[in-house]
Amino acid sequence: MENASKPSLPVIALTAADVPRLVDHYMQLSPGDLRLRFFGGSPTVQERRREWLTDLVKGMFKRATTQQLGIVDPTDGEALVGVASWGPCNEQPEIVDFGVSVVPAWRGQGLTLALMDQACSSAVQAGHTTMRVEYMPDNDAVKSLLRKTGQVLPMSWRLGGANASLKPYADDVQHQLELLATFLEALDLGNQPAKL
Repeated sequence: MENASKPSLPVIALTAADVPRLVDHYMQLSPGDLRLRFFGGSPTVQERRREWLTDLVKGMFKRATTQQLGIVDPTDGEALVGVASWGPCNEQPEIVDFGVSVVPAWRGQGLTLALMDQACSSAVQAGHTTMRVEYMPDNDAVKSLLRKTGQVLPMSWRLGGANASLKPYADDVQHQLELLATFLEALDLGNQPAKL
């Protein structure tokens, strides 16, 4: 379970060039973790699992509107210890779907919250109003994350889902824009000739 503190590790945007790093990240997850993340079973043979994940990750980048985010292990500067993705829902473009995973050795350090925070901020800047998180009923990590964000968890035997309003992030973006406007106005006033 994640704690509430945010790590000091930056969240970065990933590109199609990062497909091998993303596949390596997912290969570190157990078959159970992969089932919870992708809602289905994965091949049991490692080589087949890598092929399956490669196809899956390449497919993520085919949707131009989907954004992939990551946190890099600072000890080697390459390995992705946490990843998240978000993209508009086909049926309701104002809603974005969100998914996240953190490798076992890095769990409990706030990476999930940092990734979700960045995803929410990015989604607001792209004009979306709601983030949807779908999860398997036995995904306790996602349930914990949703509780921390104040979501009411629905009861379902097969699949749960929660919609989180992005309004707090939109309000923060609006506040930041107002501060920037005030700062720019102050700079502009400083460049005006003095009035006698």
